[in-house]
Amino acid sequence: MLTQKKLHTLTLESDRLKQETGSRNELLTRIDAETRMVEEERAKAEQINKKYRQQLSDYKVCFLITMRSIHVLNDSVIYNMEEQEVWW
Repeated sequence: MLTQKKLHTLTLESDRLKQETGSRNELLTRIDAETRMVEEERAKAEQINKKYRQQLSDYKVCFLITMRSIHVLNDSVIYNMEEQEVWW
């Protein structure tokens, strides 16, 4: 009788452990899938950020060129004004 009770207890414990192992494997599978999805989204976001950083860099270069052109233009205007002695 004691052996049957131990066998029954061990069988129940084994079933519980199998169920818990299955649940944990299922959870691990979901976590792995979510991790892959997040990594793909991160890679896409990095590509977008890289594109925006390049656009920002291009804009800054363009802005500096424009500002230098205006400065040169202003120097030229000032030079011409001084040369012709025109006062504003």
